[in-house]
Amino acid sequence: MAAATSLNSLEQWLPKLTQSSLPLLPQSKTALRKLLRDPEVSLAAIAKLVDRDPVLQVHLIRDCNRHFGDRALGRLTHTNHCVAMLGLDRLQPLLKQLAATPDITDEPLQQAYFDAVNLSFHSAALAASWTEFRNPRQANEMHLAAILAGVPSWCLWQFAGREMAVIQQLWRHYNIPVEEAELAVLGCTLRDLAAAISQQWQFPEQMVAALSRSALPSLGFLWRSTRRYEKDRNCHLPNRTPAGKLVNTPALAISLSHSLATEIHSSWFSHQTNRLLRITATYLDQPYQRIRRASMEASLNFSNACYIPQALAPASGLLWPTQPRRRRLVTPAQVPPLVASLLATDTASLMTGKQTTDIATDNSNTQGNNNSDDSIPVTAVTKPTVESATAAVPTAASAPPPGSSLGPFLSAEAKKKFETFFKSYQAAAVMTESQACEQLLTQLVACTTLKRTLLLRKESAGQPLSAQFAQGCDDWPLMKKLQVSLQPINLLTRLTNKPAASWMNPNHANNRGNIVPGTLKQAADCEQFFVMSVFQGSECFGILYADAHQQGLSELEYKLFRVCGKALSKRLALAP
Repeated sequence: MAAATSLNSLEQWLPKLTQSSLPLLPQSKTALRKLLRDPEVSLAAIAKLVDRDPVLQVHLIRDCNRHFGDRALGRLTHTNHCVAMLGLDRLQPLLKQLAATPDITDEPLQQAYFDAVNLSFHSAALAASWTEFRNPRQANEMHLAAILAGVPSWCLWQFAGREMAVIQQLWRHYNIPVEEAELAVLGCTLRDLAAAISQQWQFPEQMVAALSRSALPSLGFLWRSTRRYEKDRNCHLPNRTPAGKLVNTPALAISLSHSLATEIHSSWFSHQTNRLLRITATYLDQPYQRIRRASMEASLNFSNACYIPQALAPASGLLWPTQPRRRRLVTPAQVPPLVASLLATDTASLMTGKQTTDIATDNSNTQGNNNSDDSIPVTAVTKPTVESATAAVPTAASAPPPGSSLGPFLSAEAKKKFETFFKSYQAAAVMTESQACEQLLTQLVACTTLKRTLLLRKESAGQPLSAQFAQGCDDWPLMKKLQVSLQPINLLTRLTNKPAASWMNPNHANNRGNIVPGTLKQAADCEQFFVMSVFQGSECFGILYADAHQQGLSELEYKLFRVCGKALSKRLALAP
């Protein structure tokens, strides 16, 4: 009965997935319209644009299959092949149609759609990077197969958002395995759908095999084999399981890259991420540290090169600590009634419930009332390697802490504006030093109760700190021209030696030993202010300063200030 249900569900979903038009990435849509206005547009320019957008790649492959059918069999291994086969005469009508494809209007579903595209593109980058160690000539095939594996998820977020939201709830909040959740809601898995699409679009046999993962061994078998391999390097991964399932197939690399990209989205340092990296190292017959570093470099390069709106870069969690393991919350027998209950809920409530739970969990890490610079929890700074600061991109976990009402924000509109800015600030792939500093300082003054912000730049050792970026200081010319010496040793000297923050308040006894430079006192002309060291990799970039002039400061303002300071350090670590 289970097989019949799965087959019926597969036949139900497949036509929708293969015939629907998917929204392009916004930047691709803009570039595409510009190309279409050029009467002398070349195939090379179109191919270059297609390579940057996985949605365009999928549309191109599908249209190539529709036009050529059997003649395209075995050739759909690279988007350049599809561009050359279609030619300008067929490409231009297709591209005009794609440029006119409407976007998803529901904002939570649009974000989930972009997250799914981001996950597939990241998975493809990982799978292609591993071909360096095995089958280097198949990099294009593995890249395209990994992207195609994510197409069912994109399509379902577009026209079956409620079902996908239920699957996400089951996985994220009830810790039900993803494939079990997919079977419970859809009647089939996304892997089955991807394999069916590859066969219908007449992909080469090696790519179809890479997507046909139903016969793959379990993670438990792979993990046991990995443990034996780590103890004895002469024990390689077997070719078959005791049940006769193949092990060393291209499908395993696609499966591992997708699973790893999914786990990385949650945490780089989780138990499951570490386990998947070790299994991958065993599959590729390479040292664990080499595979871990190669995966981090692939993720970092992808984060810098590819910008997908509203989606966090995959290198975002490289400096966040290991999260505790979570147990499953419901038994398999409880899944069907839970699915029925969730499907009866409207999509907006499902998406909102997810976001509220995530925010409540993330903010638990921001508690702490100590005000001395030695006792405040700060981000550790290590050497500028891929494993540390240079690979860091801020994540949603560092979002500003919410107050009882407006907290440190001027109004509800200002709060919403700042939260929108902060999200895009974190997700930006590349940003210069000046952009990172100016944008953050401007928004702090415009949206919060902090009236003056300043960044004191440390140019070189032994030189005084000098004001380089200032916002809200037009009526205080001394602030905009401020220079602070680090000798004799004072509060700012201590901050430049390690990542730390301090809330200067004469009412706090633990601040009485801090020596504030006289030039800073004279220019600021206020008793309370925040200061925090900002690092670029392992080197101190400068000191971030903020105050409310003659008004008092609150704990919520201080928490927001520290969150922004950490985000700035991580942005500077990735600045070109």
